[in-house]
Amino acid sequence: MDGRREGAAAAGRLSVVVPAHQEAAVIGRCLDALHAQLAPGQAEIVVVANGCTDTTADVARRHPVRPAVVELAVGSKSAALNAGDARVSAFPRLYVDADVVLGPGAVSALLQVLARGDVHVAAPEPRFDTRGRPWVVRSYYRTWQRLPFLNEEPVGNGVYALSQEGRARFDAFPPLIADDLFVLRHFTVPERRAVRDVSFDVQAPRHLSDLIAVRTRAYLGVTELSAWQEGRLANPGASRARALRDLVATWRDVPAVLAYAVVSAAASTRASRRWRRGDTTTWDRDGSTR
Repeated sequence: MDGRREGAAAAGRLSVVVPAHQEAAVIGRCLDALHAQLAPGQAEIVVVANGCTDTTADVARRHPVRPAVVELAVGSKSAALNAGDARVSAFPRLYVDADVVLGPGAVSALLQVLARGDVHVAAPEPRFDTRGRPWVVRSYYRTWQRLPFLNEEPVGNGVYALSQEGRARFDAFPPLIADDLFVLRHFTVPERRAVRDVSFDVQAPRHLSDLIAVRTRAYLGVTELSAWQEGRLANPGASRARALRDLVATWRDVPAVLAYAVVSAAASTRASRRWRRGDTTTWDRDGSTR
């Protein structure tokens, strides 16, 4: 057993739920990362292929990590999460998007944090691969990673782990786009932890249009959750503007901050139009990295 698997095994058993929609091109690397960190028999792993017309399910079945595979006819992440929950029983429970690659030691680190008992939701830090991307895409993510909300123990962006007590905070996943934000809102800042010394890799969009599509879905998810919670989430516009102003220490910061602001405004406007049309089912995604 290699060192990484030995470290993970020492931290105990867990369940892993991987929702996957049309992810044949990327799910292999997601499962590779899990395979590298898990001891044989340590985890119950289920891949839920939802609304797939590609070979996502077949790729998952052939993988050496040997996950259980559930196929759903409808493309719905919330339905996939619930179907995955129904197939596993162990805790903690790790939810991983199929395009996410967990960095070395991430599983073991998450289990150790949750084992303390005072933290009930945890995630590694995101690491966005922006190599070879246009300047505006690189600038967007560079600015995003400087925003102050990252100091408030954010978790999500494609992966999070819940303790048994944490998972008991809510029943089924509701039919919402922003499942990670829905989960986050059940925990106070001390109860959640962004584990700073481990990461997960996300491929940044290769084109500006794909970045705007991804961010449109994110803003639409926030709007949908706000309406679902009867307006309990505040409008972040004014606080976001103040945060961006605070990032401008010298004139050299201005172009990147402006790039972030323009992309955000474009995505927010598209999301608002979609919301007014009642369109929350169109699946905006980054096609450039798949």
